[in-house]
Amino acid sequence: MTHKLLIKLSSVAASQLTALSKRFKMSQGEALSWVLVETAPPVVPKRGKTTRETSMDILISDQAQAVLTRVVATNESSESVVVEAYLGREYR
Repeated sequence: MTHKLLIKLSSVAASQLTALSKRFKMSQGEALSWVLVETAPPVVPKRGKTTRETSMDILISDQAQAVLTRVVATNESSESVVVEAYLGREYR
Protein backbone atom coordinates (compact mmCIF):
# COMPACT_ATOMS: atom_id res chain seq x y z
CA MET A 1 0.00 0.00 0.00
CA THR A 2 1.11 3.57 -0.52
CA HIS A 3 0.63 6.86 1.27
CA LYS A 4 0.11 10.20 -0.41
CA LEU A 5 2.59 12.76 0.85
CA LEU A 6 1.99 16.46 0.23
CA ILE A 7 5.23 18.36 0.80
CA LYS A 8 6.89 21.60 -0.21
CA LEU A 9 10.53 21.44 -1.27
CA SER A 10 13.14 23.93 -2.37
CA SER A 11 13.88 23.93 -6.08
CA VAL A 12 17.27 22.35 -5.29
CA ALA A 13 15.73 19.43 -3.36
CA ALA A 14 13.05 18.93 -6.03
CA SER A 15 15.79 18.80 -8.67
CA GLN A 16 17.77 16.33 -6.58
CA LEU A 17 14.71 14.06 -6.28
CA THR A 18 14.12 14.25 -10.03
CA ALA A 19 17.78 13.47 -10.77
CA LEU A 20 17.78 10.57 -8.30
CA SER A 21 14.65 9.07 -9.81
CA LYS A 22 16.04 9.37 -13.35
CA ARG A 23 19.44 7.95 -12.38
CA PHE A 24 17.91 4.81 -10.86
CA LYS A 25 14.97 4.64 -13.29
CA MET A 26 12.35 4.93 -10.55
CA SER A 27 9.34 7.13 -10.02
CA GLN A 28 9.86 10.04 -7.65
CA GLY A 29 7.82 8.19 -5.01
CA GLU A 30 9.92 5.05 -5.38
CA ALA A 31 13.14 7.08 -5.17
CA LEU A 32 11.99 8.96 -2.07
CA SER A 33 10.80 5.70 -0.47
CA TRP A 34 14.22 4.16 -1.13
CA VAL A 35 16.02 7.14 0.41
CA LEU A 36 13.81 7.06 3.52
CA VAL A 37 14.02 3.31 4.08
CA GLU A 38 17.56 2.47 2.99
CA THR A 39 19.56 5.38 4.38
CA ALA A 40 20.22 6.56 7.90
CA PRO A 41 18.25 9.55 9.18
CA PRO A 42 20.03 12.83 8.49
CA VAL A 43 20.69 15.65 10.90
CA VAL A 44 17.47 17.64 10.74
CA PRO A 45 17.44 21.33 11.62
CA LYS A 46 14.68 22.49 13.98
CA ARG A 47 13.47 24.78 11.23
CA GLY A 48 14.48 24.60 7.62
CA LYS A 49 16.33 27.64 6.40
CA THR A 50 15.57 27.22 2.71
CA THR A 51 12.61 28.60 0.86
CA ARG A 52 10.34 25.77 -0.21
CA GLU A 53 8.33 26.86 -3.21
CA THR A 54 7.73 23.58 -5.04
CA SER A 55 4.63 21.69 -3.90
CA MET A 56 4.68 17.97 -4.60
CA ASP A 57 2.19 15.12 -4.20
CA ILE A 58 4.20 11.93 -3.95
CA LEU A 59 3.11 8.36 -3.25
CA ILE A 60 5.51 6.61 -0.87
CA SER A 61 5.51 3.09 0.55
CA ASP A 62 4.07 2.14 3.94
CA GLN A 63 7.55 1.42 5.22
CA ALA A 64 8.83 4.81 4.03
CA GLN A 65 5.85 6.55 5.67
CA ALA A 66 6.62 4.78 8.96
CA VAL A 67 10.26 5.93 8.81
CA LEU A 68 9.24 9.48 7.91
CA THR A 69 6.71 9.63 10.75
CA ARG A 70 9.33 8.42 13.24
CA VAL A 71 11.99 10.92 12.08
CA VAL A 72 9.46 13.78 12.09
CA ALA A 73 8.40 12.95 15.66
CA THR A 74 11.97 12.47 16.88
CA ASN A 75 13.10 15.80 15.45
CA GLU A 76 9.87 17.70 16.14
CA SER A 77 9.92 18.96 12.59
CA SER A 78 7.67 18.93 9.52
CA GLU A 79 7.63 16.29 6.81
CA SER A 80 8.89 18.87 4.31
CA VAL A 81 11.91 19.79 6.46
CA VAL A 82 12.78 16.11 7.03
CA VAL A 83 12.49 15.21 3.33
CA GLU A 84 14.59 18.28 2.48
CA ALA A 85 17.29 17.04 4.89
CA TYR A 86 17.25 13.56 3.35
CA LEU A 87 17.56 15.02 -0.17
CA GLY A 88 20.36 17.36 0.91
CA ARG A 89 22.78 14.45 0.85
CA GLU A 90 24.51 13.06 -2.22
CA TYR A 91 23.45 9.61 -3.43
CA ARG A 92 25.49 7.62 -5.96
